[in-house]
Amino acid sequence: GASVQGGIEDAVIPLKGPYAHPTHYAHSQIHFTFLNLDVVLSRHYFISRTLALNPLTGVKNTWNHLKQNVWYSQGSYLLNNSAITKDSSKIWGIGPQVGINTQWYLGRGFHGIGFLSTSLLYSYIQAKQNSYVTPSQDLNFYVSQKNHQFIPNMQCNIGLGWSRFLNENKNYLTISIKHLN
Repeated sequence: GASVQGGIEDAVIPLKGPYAHPTHYAHSQIHFTFLNLDVVLSRHYFISRTLALNPLTGVKNTWNHLKQNVWYSQGSYLLNNSAITKDSSKIWGIGPQVGINTQWYLGRGFHGIGFLSTSLLYSYIQAKQNSYVTPSQDLNFYVSQKNHQFIPNMQCNIGLGWSRFLNENKNYLTISIKHLN
């Protein structure tokens, strides 16, 4: 996690939770999980000696979970207590996907790569925040929201690759580097 501590004349202003008084110490921990599963049907079409197109259609599935805990302490209002905020948000979505994958053959096994896809995910979203000041039980704050909605999604890759047949043309090795947007 990350920590910040103010000096004698400095103050840390809380940005998370309902506690808004300046403090002298803050600590944060973040955990993020991002998972994608794409199941696609596609077929290669060689347009020329230097260009191959691969249109695709399928189903995209995504899971995201973001969790953050923040502690504030040592303020003139907190004294020896701590203000704690725990955030959690989850998204799960599934929907149809269409796209196109391209390869431009440059020679000597090198090729340019381009990929563009879009999907419309029917998503379940859950967000929670729990804030409290220790050891008091009177300053509890809890918010939770759940909803379903459609979320459009777009994915774009560009890159460069190198390919070569191995083992008397029985195996094919590809090494590539891509930039994902």
